[in-house]
Formats: sequence, C-alpha cells, structure tokens
Amino acid sequence: MPDEYKTQQGHPYQTPPNYQAPPNYQTPPPYYQNPPPYQAPPPQYYQGPQYYQHPPQTKKGNGLGSASLALGIIAIIGSWIPFLNVVSLVLAIISLGLGIPGLIVGIVAQRPKGVAIAGLILAILSIWIYTAMYAAIWL
Repeated sequence: MPDEYKTQQGHPYQTPPNYQAPPNYQTPPPYYQNPPPYQAPPPQYYQGPQYYQHPPQTKKGNGLGSASLALGIIAIIGSWIPFLNVVSLVLAIISLGLGIPGLIVGIVAQRPKGVAIAGLILAILSIWIYTAMYAAIWL
C-alpha cells in the first residue's frame, strides 16, 4: 500500500493520536490496599480445661396420666352402652389405678399433672354412670 494512503485522514491503518488525561483528572484508588501490620493478641491467662456442659434436660411427660386419660375416655364412652358398661367399669377402675400414681408423680417430679386429673375425673364419671345405669336397669 502506498504511503500516501497511510497518511490520509480516516484511513483504517492510521495510528491514533496520543490522548492525554484532562488536567484535573485524579487516579482512582487501588482495588487492593495493603492490610494493616500484624499485631499480636493480648496475653491470656490459663483458664483451666474447658469441659462440655450438657444442655438442661427438658421435663418429660406424664405417661401414667396419659394412659389414665386414654382409658377414661374409652370408659366414659362405653359406660352409656348397656351390657358393655361392665367392660367400661373395669377400664374405669384401671384408669383410677393409673391416674392416682400419675397425679402423685406429677406433683413430686414437677411434671404435667393435668392429664392425670382429667383421667381421674373421666374414670369417676364413668363409674358413676355405670352405677346409675345398673340401678336403672336392674332395680
């Protein structure tokens, strides 16, 4: 290519002029700055061995009270049915036998005692209904 084409304006092979930054241009801060110098941590005194501490145990439920409540519900439902209320009487007596120790365990061991109380109430009502049904039918 002849040299006269290289010096022409707008020629693709022409070298661009040297550009300079404006006079009040400031360079941006560097992206990475040096970290502060290392400082040793303050001296610590020996505190003895660190032992693992178990989290506090949560209070457990009242199994005897729950069993008393379940049997009390079954007994109160069955006590209304004639001739089946004899089985309900047995369930109500078992519910009483589970509810009284469940109440004692709830008081002594600081466990929930509401289910034991509900089981006792249902058992007593079931026995009362059985007695009323027995008196109405047989007497």
